[in-house]
Amino acid sequence: MNETIECEVVMLPNKSAQTCLGLIKCIKDWTSSCFPDEDKNKKGDISFGKNVSKGVFEYWRPQHLHLTSNEEVKEGEPYYDFFYNTVNICNDVLAANVKAQGMVNLEIAKVVATTDTSFCLPIIPEMAVKKYADKNIIAEKVLLLRSSHGYYDSKEKWCWQPLLSGNNEVVVIRWIYPASLAQEQATKIYGK
Repeated sequence: MNETIECEVVMLPNKSAQTCLGLIKCIKDWTSSCFPDEDKNKKGDISFGKNVSKGVFEYWRPQHLHLTSNEEVKEGEPYYDFFYNTVNICNDVLAANVKAQGMVNLEIAKVVATTDTSFCLPIIPEMAVKKYADKNIIAEKVLLLRSSHGYYDSKEKWCWQPLLSGNNEVVVIRWIYPASLAQEQATKIYGK
């Protein structure tokens, strides 16, 4: 029996952040004037930020992680829109369209966990976000530990719920990186 839930990973800018605490993404190349060979960042790098100075926003932007699934989204629940690259709350019209057309046809995915506390969803633990940032590679998917609870959606499909800690945090088993990355790393280690 599979005891995990596989979710897609979406990283989007945190537009309301006033500091660079948590997950951050480099938006502009930077090189230290003191240690140019050791201390530099390239556009697209990700890190776990601890900087609270306003000047850091010239080079870094705070980010949120959202974990999505193909489960049916219901009215009042957050969803990721692939076309607009945004997370929104499902309204009654969209919920009716989901029942009629399905999630794939609408190019949306249900958000099941996030680092954005404004959505009142299970939270991705800080330690898991740090591990995500440590690799400086954007993961495609994540495996979450599933609970013994779930529900049937409107199409009678069983949907497992993720296991939650006492702090309303999901349990991250591991991040899944692109297959091309694994091949690239193996080539660096073992040659052709």
